[in-house]
Amino acid sequence: MTILLNNNQEDFAAPEQGLSVSELLAAKGWTFPLIIVRVNGTLVKREDWSSCRVVEGDEVEALHLVSGG
Repeated sequence: MTILLNNNQEDFAAPEQGLSVSELLAAKGWTFPLIIVRVNGTLVKREDWSSCRVVEGDEVEALHLVSGG
């Protein structure tokens, strides 16, 4: 499937029903503790990552928040 991830076109091997947000992040190897995800402009709560599906043509933003002092 092809999606727009952080404004870059990316291809993923995925079943017909797509990938969950959790599976997508795992496929990218992103395990940062402070990641926020929006799919097609809608914020996805962390507790919904396993049930929210990303499918062909979706636009996903995954932002790693950094805190500092």
